[in-house]
Amino acid sequence: MNKLDEYMSSERSFLHGISTPLMVAMSQMDFILVKKEDMSPEEMLEKINKAKLALQKVSSAVHERRSLLRGQVDE
Repeated sequence: MNKLDEYMSSERSFLHGISTPLMVAMSQMDFILVKKEDMSPEEMLEKINKAKLALQKVSSAVHERRSLLRGQVDE
């Protein structure tokens, strides 16, 4: 595999890794907005916590990616 192929594979993996938790967070928040009148505070809090966990995964992946890129620049 050449460097371009490796780079493209890495980018696809990164994008896949952040798109899934972003979709989870968005769907949890959309659910709350649509069903807010029918949800208990506990149910709402559960959905918010799921969204927060998913966003923490995205944040972690972005921080890892930033560190990786910094490491490549410093080489």
